[in-house]
Order: sequence, then C-alpha cells, then structure tokens
Amino acid sequence: MKPKLQAAWSLAFALVCSAQLWAGDAAVLKPASPQAQDEVTLTYDPAVSPSGLKEAKAVTAQIFLCGSELDKFQREELALTRQQNLWQGKFKITLENAAFGIFYFESSDGKKDDNSQQYWDFSVVGANGLPVKNAYLWRGLNWVFPLISDMRRTQDKERAKAELQKELELYPNNWTVYLALKQADKDYVLPVDLQTRVDRDFEANKNDFKKLASFYHVYMRALNDSSRAAEIADMIIAQEPKGRFALQNRVEALFKERDLDKRAAMAEQILADFPVLPKGLESIKELLLNTKLNQLVRNKDVAGLDKFLASNKIESGVALNNVAWGLIKQDINVERGAELARQGIELLKQNAAKEEKPPQFSAKAWQKQQHNQLGVVQDTYALGLYKLGRIDEAERSYAEAVANMDYSDVGVNERYVKLLVERNKLDLAIAAAEKAAAKERITTGLIEAYKQAYEKKHGTGSFAAIETKLPKPRKEHPEHPGGEHPSEHPSEHPTAQAKEVTKESLAEAITSYINKDAELKGGYFCTYDPEAKAVLVLTLDKVHQDKLAKVSEGVYFACCDFKATNGKMYDLDFFMKATDSGLQVSEVTIHKESGKPRYGWVEKDGVWSKQPRQ
Repeated sequence: MKPKLQAAWSLAFALVCSAQLWAGDAAVLKPASPQAQDEVTLTYDPAVSPSGLKEAKAVTAQIFLCGSELDKFQREELALTRQQNLWQGKFKITLENAAFGIFYFESSDGKKDDNSQQYWDFSVVGANGLPVKNAYLWRGLNWVFPLISDMRRTQDKERAKAELQKELELYPNNWTVYLALKQADKDYVLPVDLQTRVDRDFEANKNDFKKLASFYHVYMRALNDSSRAAEIADMIIAQEPKGRFALQNRVEALFKERDLDKRAAMAEQILADFPVLPKGLESIKELLLNTKLNQLVRNKDVAGLDKFLASNKIESGVALNNVAWGLIKQDINVERGAELARQGIELLKQNAAKEEKPPQFSAKAWQKQQHNQLGVVQDTYALGLYKLGRIDEAERSYAEAVANMDYSDVGVNERYVKLLVERNKLDLAIAAAEKAAAKERITTGLIEAYKQAYEKKHGTGSFAAIETKLPKPRKEHPEHPGGEHPSEHPSEHPTAQAKEVTKESLAEAITSYINKDAELKGGYFCTYDPEAKAVLVLTLDKVHQDKLAKVSEGVYFACCDFKATNGKMYDLDFFMKATDSGLQVSEVTIHKESGKPRYGWVEKDGVWSKQPRQ
C-alpha cells in the first residue's frame, strides 16, 4: 500500500473510531461526521454530563461553524425539543466550505453545559469520508486559542499539536499549519526543507491570486523571509489595490506613526481612498474616523470638526459619542456635544434593527452589547443636558443609561446616584446605589453619595452597618474621552527634575493612559499586532502591580492583561519615560498572546532588558 494512501486510511479509521465514542456521550450527532449541506440531528442527554442541565425548562445548542476558508464563520442557535429525558433538534450545515464545528448547551435561565470546559466538536468531511481541508487545523488551534469568547476551552498544547499533525498528513502543503504549530509550541522545529518546499509551491501557484496571502504569511511569520514577503505583498496590492490586504497594509503603517496629527492625516486619506471597505473589515472605518475626530477634538478645532462631519457620513453612534464626550467634558462646546450625542442615540437605535449579528456573538450577547453602547451614549447626553441646565432631561437620560447597561459601568452609576442626591430624591438614590452594589460596580464617590442619601433619610450614623457590607469600590474605567488625549510620545530628553517614580505612580499613569486612549476609541484600547498583521481591539483586564519595573535610567515598564474581541488574551508591556510633566508612554509591545511569550526579560544590576525567544 502506498504511504499516502495508508495515511489516509489510518485517518479514516481514526475518524470512524472517534465517531463510535459518541455512543453514551451527552451529545450525539447523526451523521457523526456530516458533510456540507447535510441536515444534522443533535441529541443532548443532560443525565450523562457532569454539569448537565437536568432541571432546564428549555435548552438551546450554541453552535459555531468555521469554514475551510479561514475567514468564513457561522453561528447557529438551535432551540431543542424535549423527547422524554433527552433534548433534540435539527440544523443544516449551510456555511460554504464548512470544515469544523464546536458547540455547547444553554438553559433558558442562562446556565451552561460546556462539557467541563472541553465543549463538543465535529469535523465536516468530504465525499471521500475524510475531513476537509483545515478541519484539523481549526480543531488544533481551538485547543490553544479560543475561537470565540464564550467557547474558551481548557488549553491542551499536546492535543493541539496532534490535531495539527493530522492536518499535515492529509494536506502536506497546507503551510498555515506550520504557523499554528509554532504558535502552539515555541520549541517546535520547522522541517529543514520547508523553505525549499514552500519556494517550489509558490513558483507553481504564484499566478493564483487567492493563494498569495497564505504564502505571504508563511514567508513573513514562519520563514522570516521578509524580502520574499514584500515581493508577494506588492503582487497582491497590484492586483487588488482596493482589497483587504492593501487596506490592512495601510492601517499597519498608520498605527506605526506616533504623531497624532500625521496619523489623522493618514486616516483621512485612507477613508478617501477606500470609500467602500472590503467585506469583513467594515469596523476599520470606525477606527479611522475616531483617529481623525480625536485629533480635531484634541486641537479644539470645532470648525474643522463640523467640516469633517459634513463631508463624511458618520453612521456610527459610538463615533459621534466620542466626539460629543470630548466637547462636553472639556467644555469646548457643550451644546454642540449634546446635539451630537442625541444624534448618536438615534443612530444606535436605528442601526440596532438593521445591523446583522456577527457570528462570534450569541443573540443574547449581541443584544447586551447593543444595549451597553446605547447606555454609553445616553450617559454622554445626560452630562451635556446637565451642564446646559436641563436637569429633568438629564435625570431621565441617566436612568435610561443605567437600565441599558444594567448597572455595569461604575462611572455612569456614580453620576446617576450623585444627581439623584443633588435633587433630594433619596429613595431613588438609595435604590440605584443598592443595585450598583449588588453588581459590585461602585466607586468611592458613589459610596459617599449613597451615605449622604441614607443618613438624610435614616439619621446620622445609620450608614455604618451598611458600609461594612459593601463590596470593594472600583476606579472608574470610562467609556468616553475624558480631557485632552495624553501625548502620543514623550519628550526625547527627560529632565532631572522629573518626579520620583513609585510603583503606585506607575500603575496610576499606565491606567490613566489606557483608559483615556480607550475613551477615544469607543471604549476599546487598540494596538497593531505586527505578527498577525491586524489591529487588536482590546479591553483592559488587569494592571500587574507586581510587574512594574525599571528598564533603564528614566525608563520604566508596566505589564497589563487585555481581553481582545477575537476571544484571545494578550499581555502588553508599556514602556514609559519620566518627564518633568509626569510619566508618559513611549512604546507598547505585545509580550504574550494567549499565554505564549514573544520575548523574555533578563535582570542585571536591578535593570531589566528584553531578550528575544529562540
């Protein structure tokens, strides 16, 4: 028997055996190894699973499908029907070139059976009964990197490598697998003849435009052949100057530019050159708009702002909110800011009905995000109304904001409770403060307002028993621009009169920088990933105060954890310089992706330096 045929038969045998393991499992698919366009019956037995939804009154299967083309996805939310002690439903695999599926079960009261964080999955097979291209690639990747945030598996590097090796057995020229193997295991050694094999395959396929991007990535990220990668990049851009690759290259250059005025000019030019963005990259428009709008607000250029808004159709309520908050918070033009916030609210309400849910969101998560965005803009509008003396309207807008955000934002909670106390609406203030405390989303300022309202109603000293039971207050992590944006890069020559730097001042400076930058970008901190060739959209999770350290004289770094909208966790290092005006960020680097370090740290004589991973 020929080796390749033998490998195929061994894989087919393994697939049949794995299909037999479904018997007695909590989840059973029929057919166990479906083909594209198959109707699949899914049966769930909660009694078999350790975390089974035995008392559920209704059960939904949350199914996420990945395509053989690596940018194609689909989400199915399948309502199951009770069949005695089992739950059952049918769905059709309609995703074009579907390759892999992963799923879990959820009850109507929000409880989840995720198979003890292992989830359930299946491969889509072709007419030959073998998994289609990239089925094993997706499975392998999913054991080290979550595909989406609500399907975060327990990591298993060895299992990931085994699945990726299966992909190579079936599809030896799937060069993307080698990138995945390096991501799964930094010590993985590439085959010595890989460069020769890739070169040969590239020469045979260089006229196939659809394959060029994959060659670009393997040359750039696996083989470190930047000259060949640049050659391929020129070929792609020449053939599709308005395509996704060309756009991503332009955005990469924009994010490397440190000067905000120059970056804003680049953003404006990209918007002019790409009036219609490639499918799947529409969200980049908001980042580009925010870059230009941020510059105009920072420069307090209201005339330029009005001109830009008039010449660019802004369809994002979040983008308008970012402008509105800057105008209101800095008292640049409160009336204009309030009007833009009102328009932002109307846009969000209109778009909510027509926007298509992205596949990485469940219906519930997507609805929550839409409500949260609306609440953010209602908070901005409320502050504008308050400053304009329209207090009744401000109170109503704050009430709508906290309701839409379900008391999840500490800053909005504080502003609402303080206004109620100011208006002597003690019962409403106490009730709102209790809801915020129940969510553990309170600040020191909110506690003070809560105490004032409570003791006005129940007498001096009555709040003491309440205060001891309150959760720890949080610092506000604003969703909006607050004051002038910090300097894009520090002074090149810090003076000797710079203030003494402590861990506390480092933590405070880096948190302020991240929060203010996120405020200007719709609540997210954004940075460019040179390895992935993509912009990361991040939310701050934690500043590691135990990892704040000195790098060199007058230069320090802070280590922070972020959650990305792609479901991954990132560890970013922020380098800061001490100046006579305080600490200022000079560089941001990605230290870890999903726990995998890109470089290490070495300490000598109390000073730390970066050391590349071999």
